[in-house]
Amino acid sequence: MLNTVCLGLTWYNEPNNIAGIMDTASNVFNIIYTIEVLIKLIAYGRGYFADGWNNFDFTIVVVAWLGLIAVAAG
Repeated sequence: MLNTVCLGLTWYNEPNNIAGIMDTASNVFNIIYTIEVLIKLIAYGRGYFADGWNNFDFTIVVVAWLGLIAVAAG
């Protein structure tokens, strides 16, 4: 829920310090979600991908990392 609040706190022409804080918060949440995926992968093994919600979570985490890589490379 806190992640959703952080996403909703961005606006056009926001000050750079607030944008930096929101970027940091986004990265922290991405790390938390990545750890969650890794724990579930270790616990469930290949059975992790049998659940549609796990597939959705995995896709979101991968896309978030790809977005971070694209921003860093750009």
